[in-house]
Amino acid sequence: MRGAVRVRSYTEPPESLLTHHSWLLRSPEGNERRLEVLDSQCSGVNLRVRLAGIADRDAAERLRGTEILIERSALPATAAHEFYQEDLLGFSVRNLEGNLLGELVYFVDAPTGALMVVRGKREHWLPAQAPRLRQVDLQRRELLVDWPEDI
Repeated sequence: MRGAVRVRSYTEPPESLLTHHSWLLRSPEGNERRLEVLDSQCSGVNLRVRLAGIADRDAAERLRGTEILIERSALPATAAHEFYQEDLLGFSVRNLEGNLLGELVYFVDAPTGALMVVRGKREHWLPAQAPRLRQVDLQRRELLVDWPEDI
C-alpha cells in the first residue's frame, strides 16, 4: 500500500486496533492529531495502515515513535478479572508475605507477556499475569503478587 505506515499493535488480538476507524496520534514531542484509517492489512502483531493525509514515505517516516491513543469510551468493557493496564498504574504492590514492594509505575511488553515495573526501595520487574499476579484489589488500589522482596 502506497503511503502506508507499519504499526506494531499491542492490543489483544492485534487486529482489534483496526476496529477503531479514527486514531488520535501523539508524537514523541507530545503533539496530538486525529487521523482517519483509510485501509489496512494485518500480519501478526504488525499492521500496515493507510492514514488520511499520509501520502508518501516521508510523511510516514515523520510518524516514527508516535503513539496511537483510543478514547476510553471507545474501549470494550472488561470481563471479570480483566483490567486495563492504565487502571492499575499507581497501585501499591505487596507480596504474599505482606511486604510492600512499591508502586506500579508502568508496564513493559515483553515476548513472554506484560511485565509490571514496580518501584520502591528497589525496582522490580515481574510478570503481570498468574501465577505471579495473584489478586487485584480495586477498592484498596493494591496488587498482591507472588514475588520475593529480595529479588
